[in-house]
Amino acid sequence: MMSSATTMNDRNALALSPPGALTWLVLGLTVFLGPVIIGFMLLFLPGAREQLLTLCLVAGLTAMFGVVLLLVAMRRSVQLENAVLDIRATLYRRRIGLREIELEQARVIDLREHPEYRPWLKTNGFAVPGLAAGHFRDRRKNRVFCLVTGPKTLMLPWSDGRRVLISFERPAAALKLLRTQMGQAD
Repeated sequence: MMSSATTMNDRNALALSPPGALTWLVLGLTVFLGPVIIGFMLLFLPGAREQLLTLCLVAGLTAMFGVVLLLVAMRRSVQLENAVLDIRATLYRRRIGLREIELEQARVIDLREHPEYRPWLKTNGFAVPGLAAGHFRDRRKNRVFCLVTGPKTLMLPWSDGRRVLISFERPAAALKLLRTQMGQAD
């Protein structure tokens, strides 16, 4: 029977691939872009000083929104406990029993070589360059739950046709761990 806690090796196998520099640049710009634009407006637009309070309020709200986006983007984890894969992807969470996943069909894919599996249409998700999290459709219009930060991705098909895409640092090791745990759960 499978233990209820994951070991250190299990946690290493489930380590996620970090988002790239472009992701953090885009989110960081969100924090600073509003105040910078409003600063230029105050300097160069006649009459902008009469709206100083409104402009400062907008700049502050824009900066706070950017900080919230940064914090949300950092909420990413995958845990395996009691034969349940718990995926936390920014604002979204999906708990999947290993029995629901067709592990014999699961595989590591490179999204550059298989663009048909890429998250394409966002149905309820969070997406910036280098990070796709939440509910999407792929190019074949299949429902996909994503936590994608890079091209090397573990594709886990569900028995009902949906898929899960997760970017692990070592996707082959994560797949091996899931298959081992599934064998222990039987």
